[in-house]
Amino acid sequence: MIDATRKIEDTGLNEKELDFCRRDGVQTVGDFLNKYDELRLLSEITADEIYSKISTDSADNEKQIVYIPVDSIIPHPNNPRKDVGDVSELAESIKANGIMQNLTVVPAEDSGKYYALIGHRRLAAAKQAGLEKVPCVVTAGLDLSEQVSIMLAENMQRKDLTDIEEMDGIQMMFDLGDTVSSIASKTGLSESTIRKRRKLTEYNREDVISAYERGATFADFDKINAVKAPEKRKELVTLIGTNNFEWKLNNFINEEKRLEFTEEAKAWAEGFARYVKSVDYGEYNRVMTIYSKDNLTMPKDYDASREYVYTVGYYVEIFVKRAPHVETAEEAAAREAREAAQKELDDRKARLNEIFEAMYKRRAEFVQDFKGFPKCTAAKELDYIYTITEILISAESDDECGDFDLDDFAEFFDTELAEGVPNYGQYTLELMNEAKISGARKMLLYAYFKLECRNSTLYDYYLKYREDKQILYLYELLKVCGFEISDEERAVLGGTHELYTKENKGDDR
Repeated sequence: MIDATRKIEDTGLNEKELDFCRRDGVQTVGDFLNKYDELRLLSEITADEIYSKISTDSADNEKQIVYIPVDSIIPHPNNPRKDVGDVSELAESIKANGIMQNLTVVPAEDSGKYYALIGHRRLAAAKQAGLEKVPCVVTAGLDLSEQVSIMLAENMQRKDLTDIEEMDGIQMMFDLGDTVSSIASKTGLSESTIRKRRKLTEYNREDVISAYERGATFADFDKINAVKAPEKRKELVTLIGTNNFEWKLNNFINEEKRLEFTEEAKAWAEGFARYVKSVDYGEYNRVMTIYSKDNLTMPKDYDASREYVYTVGYYVEIFVKRAPHVETAEEAAAREAREAAQKELDDRKARLNEIFEAMYKRRAEFVQDFKGFPKCTAAKELDYIYTITEILISAESDDECGDFDLDDFAEFFDTELAEGVPNYGQYTLELMNEAKISGARKMLLYAYFKLECRNSTLYDYYLKYREDKQILYLYELLKVCGFEISDEERAVLGGTHELYTKENKGDDR
């Protein structure tokens, strides 16, 4: 059988014949055989002479060429090439000149027919040209692996196979028992190319096909091999041909490099530090973060007598345990002064909180004991209600109203809430009606529970006065209803109480 992989320069052709081949882009014997019909149109004599020299030592010459009906020849089911393409031009040439190069066929099992081994395009063109028979060399005794390798080599010499077809052909040969070395020997492909083509079979076939439909090249798949994690390579296949492919590829590569360096940094840190999952920042100081190989140097001012630990997060970090601190007399005096100032502040805060609690109780008792507006006529009561409404509207406009808390309201009346209360407002009204509360008191109660905030404070951490408009609106409401504000309450509300920290105090904490 003719070796289709031989370079044309190795066939013993003279310089004129070589020039004839090179002019038409022929580089291998397979190229010549595929273009034989076209080359005879250029120069029948030269093409026939070259064919004669190429096939002189071929076993095909010892085999008889027979004419087989085209209906008895079947395209080989394991041919890697699935699409023979447009054969119209070749069919026209065959109509005019006949088939100049025989087909190679193998007997189909127990069918009386033959599989085309070499010449699938010629067979398709012959059928299109209307030929009844075609010249063939019948080759027997080839196992399926040898048949596939011949078809694979022939198609790859013509560069007719897509990457998918080439991948399928190589995988088929592996499935039939071939090795990388034997496939390379049979097809002329390098072992590196075979391994890379086979790697495509690791991915979902539909994802690979979709990638090629998006314009993928084998170079794109080769780039993926730089990523070690199989699941990440599979994800990248789905991104080939999209705007995210290069970014995601670089991201995966950099992440793997970072993780590899993390392992290297851990091994280095083990030389002088102990691994801990987390550190107590009250006991340890961070001394370095290892970003790159340039950081793999001992910590500045390293002291072998001190304890070093390391943690592993996004980077490896080194910490050193703080040395025991002996307090000086000056430091002790400063600490005692701070502690005394803090105690004084805490004492004032406790006293202020007692006053706030007393103020709350006094407000609640006033509301509970409220029977009506002082010295009230019907017309005057309307004035009171109008004034309360104005206060409530102003508070809501300033966003100083709280939510009406039905739990607080029920507690105020010493009653338990019914389950599944459908309407807070309606239920509240029912509670007040059951208690036989007057209209004036209903108005006060509603406004009170919108404005009351038991936990309200009028100071910050340092006990500096901080105005709270909501509680000020509350006292304005109570005052309208006859509540008398004590001098101490007035001082607390206005920020003049002696327990508050004045602006020129407390800043040296």
